[in-house]
Amino acid sequence: MSFYNSSGIFVYCFIISIILLICILFGAFGGFIFMILWNWLAPLFWTNAPILTFWEACGVMILVSLISSLFRHNSKK
Repeated sequence: MSFYNSSGIFVYCFIISIILLICILFGAFGGFIFMILWNWLAPLFWTNAPILTFWEACGVMILVSLISSLFRHNSKK
């Protein structure tokens, strides 16, 4: 019994799932690093800075990414 048919659909699904897992892990790692840096640096600048949870840090990263993408200009003419 073969795990994939003649088009190799099993191989494609496996590769896509590995890429998706890497993207999720990269995003989680980025959110964790952002949370640690915020909770370390924000109280140094503001006296009443809120402590961020992991999910709040991920939300702030997404928000900053969306806002910064609005101000990018294409230099292609």
